[in-house]
Amino acid sequence: MVGDQLPHRGRLPAAGQGDGPFEADDDDLTDAVQVVGRHRAEQAAGLIAQAAERYAADPEVQMLAAESKLVDRKDPQGAIAALNAVQLPADNRFMAFRKAGLLADAYEATGRKPEAAAALEAMLKVFPNARLQQRLDALRK
Repeated sequence: MVGDQLPHRGRLPAAGQGDGPFEADDDDLTDAVQVVGRHRAEQAAGLIAQAAERYAADPEVQMLAAESKLVDRKDPQGAIAALNAVQLPADNRFMAFRKAGLLADAYEATGRKPEAAAALEAMLKVFPNARLQQRLDALRK
């Protein structure tokens, strides 16, 4: 690589034209992760948004896209909308915790602490967790 340019790896297919769930060797999403590592948030957000279009049915990629809206684009309201649209597998506790945490972060970033607390409370009713409880307690102070 020269400077901070990424090697060209081709374009993503149009939305809905992805070839199944995200694979760890997908070059475009790998590029996005590398870009994030070099603190080029807007470029990373663009690549992640493309991956989200390509893998519209993959909740993990959709969660990454929502997180990118919050962290890279500083768009907490967009992250809230994206997170509320993500349908998680009922048995995936890790993704449920992540979604609740991201929702709480996004609501807190918009100054809506009661909604942040509600997101964590809803998760705690389904999956009790000491770390989430601590976060909820901190929000209530």
